[in-house]
Amino acid sequence: MNELLKSATLRQLDVLVAIQQNDTWADAASMLAMTQSAVSQSMARLGALVGSDLFEKLGSRRALTKSGERVLDYARSVVTLSNELWHEVNCGALSHGLRIGMIDAAALYLLRDKVAAYRRDRRDVDVFVAVDVSERLLERLALGELDLVFVVGADDEGQVAVVATEELRLYGTQQDGRAVLYEPGSRTRRLIDGGLVNRGIRADVQAVANNPAVLKELARLGVGWTVLPTGVAEQGDPLSPVGPVIAERDLVAVRRPSDHDQLTSEFLAWVTRSES
Repeated sequence: MNELLKSATLRQLDVLVAIQQNDTWADAASMLAMTQSAVSQSMARLGALVGSDLFEKLGSRRALTKSGERVLDYARSVVTLSNELWHEVNCGALSHGLRIGMIDAAALYLLRDKVAAYRRDRRDVDVFVAVDVSERLLERLALGELDLVFVVGADDEGQVAVVATEELRLYGTQQDGRAVLYEPGSRTRRLIDGGLVNRGIRADVQAVANNPAVLKELARLGVGWTVLPTGVAEQGDPLSPVGPVIAERDLVAVRRPSDHDQLTSEFLAWVTRSES
């Protein structure tokens, strides 16, 4: 198969990796600034090179075939090497660059001021910040697209330190089981689900979102109660807690175990140091 794939373009491999990283092909197309039709055509050409279908229909979704999984493994390795080479050339000898990934809570309030201060102090460093959910940030870290990520508690070998701990509390009108919560499968949702079960609270989920600001507004509109970090719910136009602490979540810093870049270490020390 590797001989056949030598004719594959880096773009086609990029598209396959992006499809795996996103929930839908439309999301992958948006991430790559392509049309969904162009994504489909790219995968059709890649499948033709391999001589086998890469995807199969499973109900309303498309899943990788065994051939597709083998090609994905190859694509990941090529894309990772390509990204590392790009980073070495563009962020190494030629310039100072730092690629950071953060969940929204880190970018919006937990680390916002420290990142801004770092940028002011180190104007020679080009700081790129990607905001996404924990799982996708960890995938991008593994692919070499990011140098350091701040995510909800992970068990990875590369975990460096707990940067902050947040309480997740219940907000809104708990007159029935109607709730608006983080999307299923997210690390925060798993913490919330466990906390609700432990407290015997039933959730009849009416809407889901990974953006806590959206959940806050839905709760304010009365769509249902929600569980949010206090840093979101009680800032700006605050909501009042109507129930106990449901869970706690740790924000941890994760880097690739083999990555000992001095700039990454410097930034990590900057955001984790205690304010005097």
